[in-house]
Amino acid sequence: MDFIASGRLPYYFFSMLSCNLLSLISFLWKLMTSETIAFIAAVLIIAILTWVLRTLVESDPDPFFLNLTFFAYVGQCIKTSELIRAGCVQRSIIYLILLATFTVLIQVMILRTQKRATLAHYKKLLSESKTDKCSDNEIEHWAVSLLHVSGIDFHPGYYKWLKLIAFVFTEPREKSREDALSILPGGHFNGLTPGQLIVGDEPRMKLWYWYLGICLLSWLLFVVEVIVASKKS
Repeated sequence: MDFIASGRLPYYFFSMLSCNLLSLISFLWKLMTSETIAFIAAVLIIAILTWVLRTLVESDPDPFFLNLTFFAYVGQCIKTSELIRAGCVQRSIIYLILLATFTVLIQVMILRTQKRATLAHYKKLLSESKTDKCSDNEIEHWAVSLLHVSGIDFHPGYYKWLKLIAFVFTEPREKSREDALSILPGGHFNGLTPGQLIVGDEPRMKLWYWYLGICLLSWLLFVVEVIVASKKS
């Protein structure tokens, strides 16, 4: 997955998805019926509410757009299974669900790439700030521990909308970074702050465009299959 974090391809991919987005939405809207709109809206609302509730009770819920990607895929699988039971499956439906499966796999690979980038950042940060009390062999252990507690953060600050709808006063990733630093043993590392745990803009934002673009693509595939299914039923 090194190609994901290199070059300008992520920007081109995201631009392609976002170009003329209103025109695409308008076109798809004309093809929808009240039933298709209700089904898509129900999946979206359940996805958002589920994630918000998990954020309130879990210290490290799944990343928001990964959660949306999974729900779009599950919704598409439900619609595909309905068509199979009704005997209405055609090649277009098979192609759509296969493409959706590939899209989910790409999203998982993007998460793994970001996790590796975050771990490498933590190792470098700890190596530069360690004291004589900390041996080189401990760096790997504490870097993994930091990653386990802090999680990964593609776009610091994009969870601020939670303050408006869920009365969450501390952004989840901001709090997890503070919690991560609290596990480090005293005297082993000098002058670390939560802000230093944020990965640099260049590798992080390239992955962010892929991450968001794949989520949009997954929902586009879901919407298209729901519309196609409504025409065949």
